[in-house]
Amino acid sequence: MARSNADQSIRAQLLWQMREGRFSQCERLPRESVLAQLMGISRTQLRDSLALLEREGFISRRHGIGTVINRHVLDIQTRMDLEQEFMDMIRGGGLSSRYCFCQSRRDCL
Repeated sequence: MARSNADQSIRAQLLWQMREGRFSQCERLPRESVLAQLMGISRTQLRDSLALLEREGFISRRHGIGTVINRHVLDIQTRMDLEQEFMDMIRGGGLSSRYCFCQSRRDCL
């Protein structure tokens, strides 16, 4: 699923707010209607961004409980699952890679 620039921007704002901003000392985010109003966005935009954050493990959403901030995930400095693809890292370092398929055979005497 392609992520829009708006979704990514809202996601980044929410991450910052949870780590260092308004929600840095909170266990939960406000209700969607309140949060959307605070951010000046539609609830649809907010839900799309919250869905991204939930898939990435930063939050958990439960009906009747709300949106819980997963501090144990949020505080991790480097997450390999959110970083660059390995081959992109190689290319970014000015190197190239290739695949080589080999076959071995064992002859019995």
